[in-house]
Amino acid sequence: MDKGYLWNSGNFIASARTLVNEFKSLAPSVFNNVVQGIAEKTDIEHGILLGSSFCIAEKISMDYAIMEKTRKAMVLKSSLEWSDLGAWDAVHNVMEKDESNNAIIGNGLVFNSTNCHIRVNPARFAVVSQVDGLNVIVEDDVVFVTRLDCSQKIKQTVELLKSTNRPELDDGPKGFDFKQNAEHLTAWLDTTVLPLWWSLGFNRKDLIWREGLTLKGKPISNDCRARVQGRQAYVFASAGKFGWEGPWREAVVASIRGIEKHYLRDDGLLRTLVSAQGNSLNNSAYIHDQTFVLLALAATQQNASSGACMETTSQQLQNNRDEMEIATAPVGLTAKNDQATFSTESNLLGMSEILLTRIETAFGRKAIDGNRGFRETGSHAYQSNAHMHLLEAALLWLEVSDEQGLDGQRWNELCVEITSLAIDCFIDSKDGFIREFFDENWEPAPGANGQIVEPGHQFEWAWLFVRWFKYCGDKTYLKAAKRLFAAGVKGIDPVTNAAVDTMNNRLEPTTRQARLWQQTEWLKASLVLHEEADKKDREYYLEHIIRSHETFLRYLNTDTLGVWYDKLQPEEGFLHEISPASSLYHISSAIRQLQIVS
Repeated sequence: MDKGYLWNSGNFIASARTLVNEFKSLAPSVFNNVVQGIAEKTDIEHGILLGSSFCIAEKISMDYAIMEKTRKAMVLKSSLEWSDLGAWDAVHNVMEKDESNNAIIGNGLVFNSTNCHIRVNPARFAVVSQVDGLNVIVEDDVVFVTRLDCSQKIKQTVELLKSTNRPELDDGPKGFDFKQNAEHLTAWLDTTVLPLWWSLGFNRKDLIWREGLTLKGKPISNDCRARVQGRQAYVFASAGKFGWEGPWREAVVASIRGIEKHYLRDDGLLRTLVSAQGNSLNNSAYIHDQTFVLLALAATQQNASSGACMETTSQQLQNNRDEMEIATAPVGLTAKNDQATFSTESNLLGMSEILLTRIETAFGRKAIDGNRGFRETGSHAYQSNAHMHLLEAALLWLEVSDEQGLDGQRWNELCVEITSLAIDCFIDSKDGFIREFFDENWEPAPGANGQIVEPGHQFEWAWLFVRWFKYCGDKTYLKAAKRLFAAGVKGIDPVTNAAVDTMNNRLEPTTRQARLWQQTEWLKASLVLHEEADKKDREYYLEHIIRSHETFLRYLNTDTLGVWYDKLQPEEGFLHEISPASSLYHISSAIRQLQIVS
């Protein structure tokens, strides 16, 4: 000030009207994105969450956008204490510290150290020992360590690194190394998850997949659902497709044998629940349970470019029959002579087509009341979810049929039936989201049931619609996928950065709890839509790939490798409950999708 200059602290005071008019005049693109983002807003507990249009607004500071151009600025001299928190030492000064003056954020452990500032990405872990006055920043792609009293000199370091063209210092949108992240997650899946669950998650004596493991990796003895059996068989069949050299064949065959032994009813459909030893507890048949057997058989078929693959498995099974105690009773799933042989490709397709016929007869509304779609067992007969998983199985069988020259007409017809029903009835024509429950005319169910919307299912349907679009070429489904994705985004909690369990039909979150599976579906949908996006939208979907991937990794960051957290609550963090087996299907699908696009 002695030389006639004032320091710009970056504090601007203006009326809202003045700011709006200046942005409208001097930064119109930012103004338009903000206006649209407000129009797309969602009311949340702590305020409002702006819509997706705001996320793609130009990233420019107010100084550059307005203050350097405005003709309405004046300067006011003021004397006050001020820190712009522009360096790590300033951040350290205002943070809560331990008794040794260490400020710690994230997953950091400190021994015999003083006056340190430690900040660790949720997916990483840092140990700091026997040091004083250090700044330790651990991000997903870089680790930065310096003396805390040199924090003001960081800019020089950054400029030096920029001269080497390091991608971590890109001034543009944060990048995502598809190949590296795919390899990292695949290695975790192949070397820790699959061996752990095959050795401890499968009851070899009774041929039943357990419902889960504890967070210490110990088996539990809960009652066992049919859907878990099919899902686990699908996971191991997919592992074979993607090159896992573990015993995927043995796992698939043992899974199918266990299903035949414990879950098959006299009519050839699967009962929904048995005890941990295989005794029937609920003889009801649900579409949901049947679909995962279809999915598992389709994934197994993908591995069989010739009969040799399954012939080897059949011989392997025969050799180990006594050890594994596999039943030889007549089998309802089989296509020929009630014998469950896996020696030819056509048998897997035949088994699936017979099961599809049973599904259509028992649940198809054409056969029941002449209406469209399928009617599920239970209190929610008219629902979108059962159709979603049936579509998933049909899509995979259609893709397999095309790859291997098999007849996929029935699967194509089923895909057309379900996707057209979803467009016509399941999806809200005004706001583009998909409901859970309906009445017999496929109108929204009365009362609270008709208002339930699940963010995870918006993403899951979007992923399926993109796959169907790539097959049939009808852009109606790509457009619908984008709207479904935008609806799902409204269910992402701004504090936890996790997709929550449920919303209402105004797309307002009705809970802040977030389960693991919703994050995997967010990632899958982001990946496939990024592939199909034009230049304008690619950055938007890339941002969601990065965000969903980071959140996904947080659920996997447990003390025991190969298990995961299931539920996240804002106040309590991750709940220390069992690691559910049913989540492995979602985890595997997300990792395989990342492998496909990398």
